[in-house]
Amino acid sequence: MKRFVAVTLMILALTASTIACGISTKVSGATSVPQGSKPTQTPQSPQPSPTQPLPSIIATQSPEPPPTQVLPSSTPTEGIGSSKISSSDGMTQVFVPAGQFIMGSDSYDAILSAPVWLDAFWMDQTEVTNAMFAKFISAMNYRTDAETRGYGYVFPISSDDDAKISGATWQHPHGPGSDLKGLDQYPVVQVSWNDATAYCEWAGRRLPTEAEWEKAARGTDGRLYPWGNQVSAGNLANLRDKQLDPTYTVDDGYAGIAPVGSYPDGISPYGALDMIGNVMEWVADWYSDPYPQSDQTTTVVNPQGPATGESRSMRGGNWHSNNDNDGEYRLASHRNKNLPDLSADDAGFRCASSQ
Repeated sequence: MKRFVAVTLMILALTASTIACGISTKVSGATSVPQGSKPTQTPQSPQPSPTQPLPSIIATQSPEPPPTQVLPSSTPTEGIGSSKISSSDGMTQVFVPAGQFIMGSDSYDAILSAPVWLDAFWMDQTEVTNAMFAKFISAMNYRTDAETRGYGYVFPISSDDDAKISGATWQHPHGPGSDLKGLDQYPVVQVSWNDATAYCEWAGRRLPTEAEWEKAARGTDGRLYPWGNQVSAGNLANLRDKQLDPTYTVDDGYAGIAPVGSYPDGISPYGALDMIGNVMEWVADWYSDPYPQSDQTTTVVNPQGPATGESRSMRGGNWHSNNDNDGEYRLASHRNKNLPDLSADDAGFRCASSQ
């Protein structure tokens, strides 16, 4: 009897052990939780059905750079105040944005009642200097019209009429007795329109149109001068003064030509210097009187002037421009002209380039 009870107890113990092993197998893989802590349940995402495609993963945000990394800045948009330097001659060019302005005035032959639209372009900040022109002459073995012709025109201080002077060339701007010693940074003169065009082509630029020249000089607000509507003063431009004519009270510091950039107070809205006074400047257009776009009723887009002509236009006045006709010769809208193969000691040029 005792043996029967012992066997029975042994069978019951084995059965309990088997059941315990089954329970242990079912819970294997569960994470044990320390005693006294609250278990955190991680919900499982529902599995897609076998026929449902898995969604693609799309990156929506780049990882942030480390705090010490400096991101490159974007290229600034060109606008008023932008400038660049020519690799050919070292000239600084200033940027003139696209847009329209009112060209001309109601004086002399400058009448233009319609607005003019111009594409963006670059304008030389100053006139081309003797040093720059010498580099061109050396590189191209170029001979100017005055050198070929044997003379140039010189403005004598004692009168108001240019005189034809034999031997007046860019290297001898006022005649055989003059030279360029100490004048590297003065505007080159005794250059014809042909010479100016050849230089600009060598430099990778071109002569500005009349419209481009005038916009670069006076901006879009209709001002009379590059600096505004104030009449000229000695710190604004190189014009006729008491050093040239004792009847004048203004002294601009020079009886004749001045170094380029000598009048920063007379700067134009776009940063161009010496647009009024110092030397007249050749522009690309053939000359016509009145201006060919005068009295238009619609906006004129990128005017180029007439297709043909006898003389080329000049702009900007010069070092001996006077106050006659209410100072008309000093206005940013004033126009002048000369034959394209002639040169004088009061005329130079600057270049432009398209954007």
